Amino acid sequence: MELLTTKNKEFRRIACTIIEESGEILDLLRYPYAAGLRDYFVFKSCDEFDRFLHERKPKDSILLFRSFRTIKDGVVTEKFIDDVLPEMKGANSVDWVVMFPMSNDTRWTYENTKEELTEALTAGLGRHVRIFDEPDWFDEDLVIHAYVPDTDGHVRPGAY
Repeated sequence: MELLTTKNKEFRRIACTIIEESGEILDLLRYPYAAGLRDYFVFKSCDEFDRFLHERKPKDSILLFRSFRTIKDGVVTEKFIDDVLPEMKGANSVDWVVMFPMSNDTRWTYENTKEELTEALTAGLGRHVRIFDEPDWFDEDLVIHAYVPDTDGHVRPGAY
């Protein structure tokens, strides 16, 4: 099976189509040889996505999600925290990604308990936040996966 490269025009076309149809796209960036380090990004335009792609390094792994579910979006207040905690439906563990958008950068945390979520939100009081279910990035029907090629144009994935 040939691995898809981020230089493939079809990869960009798919991303732009998702943005046009849903207004945004969620991307997961996995860094090679970085002990599982990864970042999530939300793009609302093809230009933003193009700038993101241009800044990537060889072997970076990029996953585009065809869809994702936002749990809550807004400015963090005590009421916001009180409203979102019941969404965890009493589960001991839920995989949620908490994003605090910033200019030209997105900080995110991965929370899977009410205590972790409460702590992250309390630390972000007054800031805009977006919480969404972590998509299943192994689901081939949900994900389009590509790699940044090496300088010679060949895809050689690293360890993620």
